[in-house]
Amino acid sequence: MGSINARYKQTGNDGVKAIGGLVTNLGEFSSMLHKLDEVAPEEIKSDMTQSVKAWDSQVGTAQEAVKNPLGALAGGLMTGLMSSGSMSAVDKFASANCSMSVFGSTELSAQLGKGTAAGSVSPEVATPDALATPEPETTTTEVALQPGQVKSPGRNGANVDFVRRGGVIALEADGGLGELGQTDQGVSQVGVVDEKTFEVQTVLPMFGNCSWALAATPGGRPLILRARVETTPAAGVNAESYQAFVDATDARTNANVWSTKVPGHDATDSSCPEFDFAQQLLTQTSDFRYASIGGRAWDITTGDPEADVKQEVNALGSWWLTGANDGSGEDWTILEPSSGKRVGTIPGEVLVPQWDVATSESYAPVWEDAGQSVTLVTRTNDNGDNVVSAVTLPSGKIRWSLPSTVEATFHGIDTQTGTIFVGNAAVSPAGHVLWTAQDSVTDWCGASGGKVWVLAATAATLDEKTGKQIGYADGQQCAQGVSDGSVRVDAQADSVWFRTETPGAVLPDLPAS
Repeated sequence: MGSINARYKQTGNDGVKAIGGLVTNLGEFSSMLHKLDEVAPEEIKSDMTQSVKAWDSQVGTAQEAVKNPLGALAGGLMTGLMSSGSMSAVDKFASANCSMSVFGSTELSAQLGKGTAAGSVSPEVATPDALATPEPETTTTEVALQPGQVKSPGRNGANVDFVRRGGVIALEADGGLGELGQTDQGVSQVGVVDEKTFEVQTVLPMFGNCSWALAATPGGRPLILRARVETTPAAGVNAESYQAFVDATDARTNANVWSTKVPGHDATDSSCPEFDFAQQLLTQTSDFRYASIGGRAWDITTGDPEADVKQEVNALGSWWLTGANDGSGEDWTILEPSSGKRVGTIPGEVLVPQWDVATSESYAPVWEDAGQSVTLVTRTNDNGDNVVSAVTLPSGKIRWSLPSTVEATFHGIDTQTGTIFVGNAAVSPAGHVLWTAQDSVTDWCGASGGKVWVLAATAATLDEKTGKQIGYADGQQCAQGVSDGSVRVDAQADSVWFRTETPGAVLPDLPAS
């Protein structure tokens, strides 16, 4: 759409060139519509097909614009657009789900109404610009441009990863927000937006090359945690030394909350303290009181490290999981969060899902089954077979096991229905295999609202309860962007888009800019 607008603008005020640009753009726009029709979601598939047919029938009329542009547009193309209920339905869906219009039918109706009221067609209506979604103006400041869109010049369309806790979404500047992604001094930034309105809350610089994390307090207060290192210069017989700190800042108000010296940091080590541990982002217990910062247990409200928890840990539900990264080969253990007391043993290895769980505070999904907290593990049974089992927390007692034919590849969980996808099977929260996928299924893209999206001969939508196909699309590619099932974040050129997702529906990819 942007290229179509650009080509028309290049014609300037030359009337012949402008008409030629209009005809060329209509051809490009027609091609784009046919591509959109091929990938239209089920909700608007019929309306989109009818809209394309209506558009095609009007293009011939538009070609007459070379001889009589205003007459052709008033008599055919614009009237056809305004009279198409299908086009209006597509625009309504696109505006609600993608924050953009495809045909601009509402805007055109209003503009044409003004023109015909005076007995003529407004020249503004006759330009391709009136048909296209307006492009945001170039800016070098962080401003909301349209609902869900934030300008971030210099991004170059890099992939977006995000963390969502405490009612906000946080992204690093070079994968999210911030003017040019860096300050004038080349320091990266972290940007924060509200999870519902997507309005920018704050943009904070990092301390040098040190990292950041997003946490939440039990009261729901979002905190941006930033690591930093202070240097004490060498003085005589005293060598240069270093102290490491973690600073907590309110992600909405930018107020300083606490600053804590990292215990046990080597005074000769100039490196930054890390927030992640065992290849996981900062994890928190389910009550949000404690967080694992670089494997150490901290009280997130006060900023005090928990001295009684000696082991390196990650949060798993309401408890600490330890032994996951010590290489001993021993069973993993479960600890009480405040005292560090051992309260259970995991008979195997806790399974981490492949689908993005950056919004989850836990090392791995924990769900409730008959009043018991449960998680998935892979273990060796008495017959020497590798099996997937559900264990009760914190004891680690085996609750149920799947047949050994189900591979221990944990795709993820539909958070709305609780259906588990592991290996080639869909499993109920109580451990019943609902169905197994056909051999043609090669990838599992995601699930929500009772539907699961897979790749087979082409992309397909399956019913979670039965495994029956309820829809398909051309191509063999999962939806782009990053989604947690209710919010989707996409990178496009120099912008970041935030869109609310409805369970059971995948938003279409953004059109190429």
